[in-house]
Amino acid sequence: MIYAPKNKKIERLLINTKMKYKHLKDKIHEHCGVFGATTDDIGYSISQLLYKGLMSLQHRGQESSGVSILKTGGKIFTYKKLGLVSKVLNPRIQSQLWGNVGIGHTRYATTGAIEFESTDHMQPFHYKNNEVEFSFAFNGTIPVYADIKAKIINAITRDELYLDPELSLEQLSERIGVTKRKVSQVINERLGKSFFDLINTHRIDKAKHIFIESKDPKLTVLEVLYAVGFNSKSSFNTQFKARTGLTPSEFQKVNF
Repeated sequence: MIYAPKNKKIERLLINTKMKYKHLKDKIHEHCGVFGATTDDIGYSISQLLYKGLMSLQHRGQESSGVSILKTGGKIFTYKKLGLVSKVLNPRIQSQLWGNVGIGHTRYATTGAIEFESTDHMQPFHYKNNEVEFSFAFNGTIPVYADIKAKIINAITRDELYLDPELSLEQLSERIGVTKRKVSQVINERLGKSFFDLINTHRIDKAKHIFIESKDPKLTVLEVLYAVGFNSKSSFNTQFKARTGLTPSEFQKVNF
């Protein structure tokens, strides 16, 4: 990360934020390439160093390339496009990049990457307002959680994936083209449920609908539980009563 704060208050905030999360560790899930270079000599440009560093990391990502360079005077210049390092940071572009501090990034084409072709999703990310200006790059992508949430809901409600008794978090993530870790995070944080709680909620709602709409006096609880994705009567009874206050048989009698 490089930043050009315009006041000390913002600078302290950035430093404190960095220190606050310094102790956190996470497994690397993506395969992007990140490179940084700096020198105390303000008369020396590190653009060539960034280019060579990113070229050596080209195997880490071939989807997009970009750099942010802190220019003399405290301004940051960011350039990024789809393509390989040699194409994006060609000699003409390199000649326009001048500064003594910089970071670069090559993006790995992760699952669903075609949806992130806008420069808004390429790195380094560059932010500027009246008080602060900074750029940062990291290994991975910033997911659009609203879009992931919509994909999850559509897959479960419209496609009725919950009817599959073998449905797993991994299968759901593969279906919508989002990593299992991100799908789990969105379900937990944006929908306020666990994966199994979400799936069972839809299964019970479907079962209630079947009980209410069916006019077949021979319809059995066993038929319904299998139809909505359960494969255990005890589990179906437990989940049903927890959500309705009635056993499936009691609910069926009340609504027949």
